[in-house]
Amino acid sequence: MKNNIWLLSVCLIMLLPSCVSKTKPTALDMEYDDVQYDDVVAVPYKEDISGVKTVDVKINDCLSCPMIFDTGCSGLSISALELAILYKNGCVSDNEYIGKTYCTIADGSIVEVSLYRIEFLQIGELLCQNVMVSVDENLEAPLLLGQGVLGQVQKYTVDNENKYILFHLK
Repeated sequence: MKNNIWLLSVCLIMLLPSCVSKTKPTALDMEYDDVQYDDVVAVPYKEDISGVKTVDVKINDCLSCPMIFDTGCSGLSISALELAILYKNGCVSDNEYIGKTYCTIADGSIVEVSLYRIEFLQIGELLCQNVMVSVDENLEAPLLLGQGVLGQVQKYTVDNENKYILFHLK
């Protein structure tokens, strides 16, 4: 069991995602906290009545779906339904399967999930490569955009007035 955990940890470290702008972003000359940021990718979000923010994400240039912007999520999470669509369209194969692991979900329960490597995903003009995704067997599980992507940018801020999430590139 310790060998499996060690091996999985090594794989996760090796497959840490990297995020870059698909095209060099234009300077938005936005100032926050008296700091000027030139490399900012602004992505519009939608917000439901309870305040949950979603952004459109494209996975492997194959599947577009709204994902919940969840800063409390440790990774990136999709359901088995999205994985099935990716398989059906030839956008993911058994070669991207990493293994099984356990995750603690928001209600505190522990669930077993499958781990896959996604070649790239796109959020607006932000392109993230070699992203680890956990796949929940629950077909109705929410799609979560968390720290697996958010941790790869220098900083992110939310512009609630204009309804944008600003990804400040490293």
